Amino acid sequence: MMCQKNTWNLRGFLTGTLLMVLVSVLAQNVESPRIVNFSTEEYMAQKQNWSIGQLATGMMCFANTAGLLTFDGVNWVLHEMPHRQIIRALLIDDDRIYVGSYGEFGFWSADPDGLFLYTSLIPLLDPSLTDGEEIWNIIKSGNKIIFHSFGTIFQLHHDELRRIEPPYSIRFIHPIDSDLDMLQVTGYGLMQYVDNSFVEKATQEELEGLKVTGMCRFDRSEILVATERNGLFMMHNNELHNWPTVIDSMLTTHQINKLTILDSNLIAIGTISDGLFILNHAGELISHINKNSGLQNNTILALFKDHTNNLWLGLDDGIALIDLNNPTRFYQDFNGKIGTVYDAVVFDDWLYIGTNQGLFHRPYNSKSVLNQHDFTLVDGSQGQVWDLKKIGSALLVGHNNGTYDVSSLPIKHISKVSGGWDLELVPGHKDKLIQGTYTGLVTFHRKENQWQFANQVRGFTGSAKHLAFENSGSIWVANPYRGLHRLLIDFERDSVISLQTFDQSQGLPSDFNLSLLTFGEKIHIRSAQQYFEFDEERKHFYPSKIEGFTLNNGEKLICAEPEMTFKMESN
Repeated sequence: MMCQKNTWNLRGFLTGTLLMVLVSVLAQNVESPRIVNFSTEEYMAQKQNWSIGQLATGMMCFANTAGLLTFDGVNWVLHEMPHRQIIRALLIDDDRIYVGSYGEFGFWSADPDGLFLYTSLIPLLDPSLTDGEEIWNIIKSGNKIIFHSFGTIFQLHHDELRRIEPPYSIRFIHPIDSDLDMLQVTGYGLMQYVDNSFVEKATQEELEGLKVTGMCRFDRSEILVATERNGLFMMHNNELHNWPTVIDSMLTTHQINKLTILDSNLIAIGTISDGLFILNHAGELISHINKNSGLQNNTILALFKDHTNNLWLGLDDGIALIDLNNPTRFYQDFNGKIGTVYDAVVFDDWLYIGTNQGLFHRPYNSKSVLNQHDFTLVDGSQGQVWDLKKIGSALLVGHNNGTYDVSSLPIKHISKVSGGWDLELVPGHKDKLIQGTYTGLVTFHRKENQWQFANQVRGFTGSAKHLAFENSGSIWVANPYRGLHRLLIDFERDSVISLQTFDQSQGLPSDFNLSLLTFGEKIHIRSAQQYFEFDEERKHFYPSKIEGFTLNNGEKLICAEPEMTFKMESN
């Protein structure tokens, strides 16, 4: 089959499919890196993916039940075996993709035109020596390629193939280093395969009842050993010792199937029935990725760290990419306990989120990768929350029922004017705030370090969802449905001095569903999925010239949805 000549573009693929999320929320403490799922409908092959590799070009290769599956970041291509055998194992060495299946093993390679061709290695041996053998694993040992079934090892060296009989049935062979390969041999324990011979490393008595499913280098003197139902062990000086973790009970319940070491000394553990666990070297849980956090299937058949240090999962149903390079963590509210999130803020070491069901919070630790706490509802905050605003040492909440002060609990109801949308400090008035509501603008003043309702602003009664002050002291006001205004307000009397209304006649594509963005020192109006600046001299709106996403003062733009753009302030 023809291989598409597309340059590998995983970074472009991730960027193209990623709308950075300001905040989503979990109902069951589900917290994970970005997960990209690929279903059978997308890659057009069978469900199971048994092994994974990557060519030097960046192209990903998968041992799929239907054959060799390749992905260049854009196109999926299936290459079938001569008799459409299931490919159980895969290893990439230089430009060869070695594969193994039932009664067959060999390699795929691409010709100068990009056509993938298959070469069988079976003719290098007497066919009777491979009859009935199914290759479950392929490793590189020194300059040799090792194919192994449960009963036999086939060794390829300089295109010469030989069959090697192990002492007894092999459960699995695990490459540890370039010069160290370990295998579990039934009746003999753990053995090292070196120079075509087998050297005992751990006795059968030490492994009694243990089925080893993964081994990898932990440090210079220790090897981490994963077992199917008995958790993790450490091998030091050929002796096995239990290695306790915070998730021992989960690992024994859900069965470890795969193990690999990631960058930053993190350990990835794939299970049979509960997805992926990532631990640090202290055995502490960093992340748990399963169906509750967005993974499409909980059975991990393969783990592979690619050239960019992201993690690919071969699943019992599908393929997944875990974007470990992205520091953003995602939270999902699958049970609807939290609801739709409208705003979020960290205040006094608590993370607060405002949703359509109320104000929720949980402890926040910026140094912790995984938060162990669930969100709880703040008493008295039930209902629609629109806005969370830190003002000095205070936290104010714009709510359907008015405005609350949550600086300390219990919360205080400081305004009963419905619909607290956008709350802003008034320039030149350090003790004064203005807020847009369902029925116009209101002000607050600070007295004895407490914020209190002051007045309804006279001269404007329209809904005011978005507010933005400009340097001249005027304030732009966007209606939640239709309308854009610019007001000059006398804040000594809380009264409108002048009011201008803008529409399509001044250059906006539409005056419906407008929003405001303060970008640097300029105000930008979003209309019909475009941004516009107002030319004061011509009294007309022109398309904004926004280059990049980083502002001069270090602020970042984060887009949550096509309709919403937020400004996140730098620390």
